[in-house]
Amino acid sequence: MQYIPNVCLATVIIVQYILLYGLYEYIREVDIKCSALETTSHRTRRDVNIAENSVSSKTSGEGEKVEFINPNFRPIVEKETIAKSEQSNGTKEEWYWLNAYSRIPIAALQGFCASTRDYCPPGKEGPIGPQGEPGPKGIPGAKGDEGRKGPIGVEGPKGPTGLPGPVGPKGQKGDTGKTGNSGLDGRDGIPGSPGLDGVPGKNGFDGIPGVNGAPGKDATCFNGTDGKPGETGPIGPPGPIGPKGLTGPKGRPGKPGLDGTPGKPGLSAYNYTVKGIPTSDFLTAPTIIGQSELKNITVKEGDNLRLRCVATGSPKPTIVWQKLDSTTVPMGSWREEAVTGNAINITKVNRLHMGRYKCIADNGIAPSSIQYYSIEIHFPPLISVQNQHVAAAVNRSTSFECEVEAYPYAVHYWEREGEILEDSDKYSITRTDISNYNYKFIMQLNISSVNDFDNGTYYCVSKNDEGTVAGNITLYIVDPTLVTPPPYVDPMNKIKFGKGPPQLIGEEDICQPPVICPTCQKPKETKECKEEFTIDDLLGHQPLDVQQLQKVTIKGHANRSLDCQVYAVGKPVYNRDSNASYGSWMKDPMPRLSNETIWMTTNEIYTLLEFSNKSIFKSKKASKTHTLSYPFHGNSHAMYNGCFYFHEKDKPLIRKYDILHEKYINKTIPYLNATNPKNLLYTTKRNYVDFAVEENGLWIIYGLEDSNNTAVLHLNPSSLDIEYAWNISIKHDRAGDMFIVCGVLYAVHSVTERNTTIRFALDLYKNVRLNDVDLSFTNPFANTTLIQYNSQSKELFTWDQGNLLTYPIRYNDMGSNSTKGEQDSSFNESSGILKT
Repeated sequence: MQYIPNVCLATVIIVQYILLYGLYEYIREVDIKCSALETTSHRTRRDVNIAENSVSSKTSGEGEKVEFINPNFRPIVEKETIAKSEQSNGTKEEWYWLNAYSRIPIAALQGFCASTRDYCPPGKEGPIGPQGEPGPKGIPGAKGDEGRKGPIGVEGPKGPTGLPGPVGPKGQKGDTGKTGNSGLDGRDGIPGSPGLDGVPGKNGFDGIPGVNGAPGKDATCFNGTDGKPGETGPIGPPGPIGPKGLTGPKGRPGKPGLDGTPGKPGLSAYNYTVKGIPTSDFLTAPTIIGQSELKNITVKEGDNLRLRCVATGSPKPTIVWQKLDSTTVPMGSWREEAVTGNAINITKVNRLHMGRYKCIADNGIAPSSIQYYSIEIHFPPLISVQNQHVAAAVNRSTSFECEVEAYPYAVHYWEREGEILEDSDKYSITRTDISNYNYKFIMQLNISSVNDFDNGTYYCVSKNDEGTVAGNITLYIVDPTLVTPPPYVDPMNKIKFGKGPPQLIGEEDICQPPVICPTCQKPKETKECKEEFTIDDLLGHQPLDVQQLQKVTIKGHANRSLDCQVYAVGKPVYNRDSNASYGSWMKDPMPRLSNETIWMTTNEIYTLLEFSNKSIFKSKKASKTHTLSYPFHGNSHAMYNGCFYFHEKDKPLIRKYDILHEKYINKTIPYLNATNPKNLLYTTKRNYVDFAVEENGLWIIYGLEDSNNTAVLHLNPSSLDIEYAWNISIKHDRAGDMFIVCGVLYAVHSVTERNTTIRFALDLYKNVRLNDVDLSFTNPFANTTLIQYNSQSKELFTWDQGNLLTYPIRYNDMGSNSTKGEQDSSFNESSGILKT
């Protein structure tokens, strides 16, 4: 294949020479004909253009034919030819170079080619030459019209589900679809709470002064109008001091002085008689052991402190403690006027305990003995700011205040942009002590002649041996000509910076009175005695009473599909954690699609999170987020048959949300008050309604307002119609939590004790209490806020201090029972009272 380019090149060269030879013969014949027509018999001598160094073949009156030129002068000839063409008529005469030393006009060449068609008939078509090499890629052509859409192919069989692929790049935005038909008007949503007022924006900078206008024309007959008032001038110098005013009212009385140092008691002894008979005993005045003028005690806030005061005397003295700088002594949640006893115990010392104390020993024999104590409590600064956002107009004055609590003495200063502010004409810094508190004072910063550069954040800083704390206040500039309402300031809600004091706790708050179990006759009956006491407290010290809450319209109560009794609850299994202190997580026991999907809610009351499997659930990245049209309350929701069941916030309604079809169904619950906090369930006080799903369907548990009893409803999961309703004399606010398994209601004793029990169980289909239930239950993190049963996995799902746990359970299958017969033997339909 290598010889093909050489053959092509040789063919091109041969064709070129043939054309040149034919052209030469044509020119020669033209010259011969032209010479025969001339009158002169001799041949005209060719003109020689010495300047161009060329020889041309032409006759008078005829144009150029062929020129033969020295190859060395070819560039010069081309330039002169172009110059002549421009000078003549502006058009360029075109020539074709036959070789390096001869040229012919393009017009003559075109005439030769035209004549060949007349004299030279076309020859036979030659064979097809070899295929040449592909030429360079051309410029892309214009986009063609879109072809017709082909018919839709037959749908192939569904392949197996593959592994999830990586997330692809975001595709191009598709065309806007056609506007659908208008939907039905939705219900009005709950009005949202008004948003907080935003901080007014800064004033813009002054614009560039405009160009002065042309002077106006003189008025002819009317005077011009008055101009606009000028801007307010700067503040003038202070005026002279005015005359002395009237004498002010009398000030408040000063603080009482401290008691003087008690003198040393003299020896006092008295003889006495009993029924007229003299005795050898003497009555002596009390004396405090180790008595001194003043005992100074220094502790850190939060420590435990015990003060002792031991006295001798006859009869035995009585010891009384008093606080000198206030009327009462803080003792936990109580304020004692005086504390009696040889010792005073202060648990977790608070700054309110700081001051001077007096221990008085008295037995009726004068004089009494007194010992003084001074308690100093050290703690880091605590800064309180009542107004964090201060507005001021230009050229006006403003001030900031920070209330500081610190001991020992704290240094304080104001800071802005890393620089400490000092007293000057611009800034005035003051400190004001608060009376009756030697550890509390107010820092104040006054700013005069506010300008745009004063806009920003200021920091009040307090520092002592225990720590350094800074509070912040923001100043923004407002236009005095505009009506700008000041920000709302709640005097009871100050912004705190630093560590606050510990809660006042007394011995009674820490050490609860012991619960005494009723005396049991036999040691082996101790367990039964403890059980009866716990359940007796749950029932409000009344016999168990079960009544029908409301008659329903369906025929009887549906048979239960499984009758069982739980005999063991396993150890908790950790799944993952959450930053939320409470929430819910669950799996659908009867899913429409996948049984691996996990559902979760937190404190975002319009959001339901979906996790497609357990690994994604542990990664804490939701597969899908569902936004609800109605807010839910609490965290005790349920998933059943692809639907999400929840209690609507602040309403006596429960709702069913079909996730696939995005439809809602609601049901009003009888005797449910969803706005009274006393109606909140269990000791956790987070839910008004507790949903439960088990082998026999959907249930709800809630509290009754009047009697504090517990209501249990069995619902139709499709329509939410009530199938049956119970009124049970269980005080729901005394139970830690409740759940239902196989139609049996179980009550957990506590959700804050790490080791607790489940001893109460009520069979809702037989309306009898199961007496042989004694299950152990643990709360590893001592703050369980959710317990729900899943009938598919046979587990309890819990939420314990942000830890999501599962407990496997074991139960004995008791078989299926006919509900109709059980209800007939337990209830009187006319009275609705449990028969025993």
